[in-house]
Amino acid sequence: MSYRDYLEEQRKYIKTKKEARLAKEERLRNPRPPRLDPPPVRYSMLHIVLWGIAFLVVMGSIFYLTVPPLPAAAKSDQLTVWIHGTQQEFEEIKEWLASEIRTNNLSWSIQHFENRQDLIEQLVLGQRVDLFLLEFELAQELYLAGGLVPILDKRETTSFTNTFENLWEPQPFVKNLGWAIPQNGDITAARHLLLIVRQFSQPFSPKS
Repeated sequence: MSYRDYLEEQRKYIKTKKEARLAKEERLRNPRPPRLDPPPVRYSMLHIVLWGIAFLVVMGSIFYLTVPPLPAAAKSDQLTVWIHGTQQEFEEIKEWLASEIRTNNLSWSIQHFENRQDLIEQLVLGQRVDLFLLEFELAQELYLAGGLVPILDKRETTSFTNTFENLWEPQPFVKNLGWAIPQNGDITAARHLLLIVRQFSQPFSPKS
């Protein structure tokens, strides 16, 4: 499955779940009354309804043809890191990473995604991301879909170990977070930031 197909499947999955949830909430808010046969519709009332519908269609067409479309939202030029983790993990990592970014006079935005589905939904919507910091399992999923590139540009072959770099040493029964570079972002800028983090910053150490 290609990365595009993967995102399309995720889009359909998210849409189906949302529709099911909204339908359930609507049923709870407005339970259906007992079904009764409707009274016969008089011809005069039907005639009025049809004229009303025709009027609305005509007015809608005039509005559509005369009102200019809204301009498309411009894509951001801001380099962006997406962090997938708990609120506490995000705050600790952001404090550490933002300090390194400021020290090296770089300009990066740092965004938090606690929920995996929210992150995937933003990917489907085409939101900008240049660098991931996410869980091992989600990184594997994105890699298998063809959505990641090697951390180092001199790697001739692409394997998962080349596309995922641990933030800390893996330990049994401990969440494994790591860096990954998406194929649709600014790959050069992402590699540059990782080079700085790897060679010049203090290693990140969780407080708990």
